Amino acid sequence: MENGRLVRLIKPFGSVTGYIVALPDPASATAHIRERAAASEDKVEDVCGVSGTLIRWLNLPLGRFMRVSPRNPPRVVNDLHEKELR
Repeated sequence: MENGRLVRLIKPFGSVTGYIVALPDPASATAHIRERAAASEDKVEDVCGVSGTLIRWLNLPLGRFMRVSPRNPPRVVNDLHEKELR
């Protein structure tokens, strides 16, 4: 498995959620979160790379992502869009 990316989603009112994305390219990872988890007014930023070892340990297939937030337990987001899960 290739490396992934840590992507940050910032809501207009300041709420921040992180996503570990199993895509190695920063532009692809941010576009993936923008399409599947963000509202049009949200800001999406690439933060840094994450190792392929972590991606394998989390058992994230290519193109999948996991929400990581201090207030919510981590979970893998599968076929549904994150928007539909709220």
